[in-house]
Amino acid sequence: TALVSLGFLISISPMMTLYVLLPMGIFGFISMRSFSKIRPIFRERGKINADVTGRLTETLNGIRVIKGFNAEAQEVKTFEAGVERLYENIKKSLTTSSLVTSSATFLLGLASAGIMGIGGYMIIEQQSLTLGEFFSFTLFLGFMIAPILQMSNIGSQLTESFAGLDR
Repeated sequence: TALVSLGFLISISPMMTLYVLLPMGIFGFISMRSFSKIRPIFRERGKINADVTGRLTETLNGIRVIKGFNAEAQEVKTFEAGVERLYENIKKSLTTSSLVTSSATFLLGLASAGIMGIGGYMIIEQQSLTLGEFFSFTLFLGFMIAPILQMSNIGSQLTESFAGLDR
């Protein structure tokens, strides 16, 4: 539906369509860069998670030995360090994912606001845009933008899945 909507947008107003495509191109660049940086973070998360859970399993299975050598404090420190590494990794991945989602919302909102301004100006000046064409353009713009916003949300999930598949 996004490609069909793009065709209708171009047929209604090429200038307004160009104004929409510029922020979308910027968003595409930002998301490509972000998803390439976030994949190693997700890959590292799997390793850290395996280390922490493996250490915890070993500790619980060998609790008698740990108590016998009075090593509870050392095990607690080791577990806390692993959990801290996991927390930092999750914080970094959520920050990057949020950057992609918020940049998509901002850039596409900016494009929508610009379209409202340009379309309103063209209608007031009675240039080549009628009120019906403006409403049609806005409707098709929504049809085109909605899948792009969904892609930004699904993109981080796909990146996390591919990182797990790599592991």
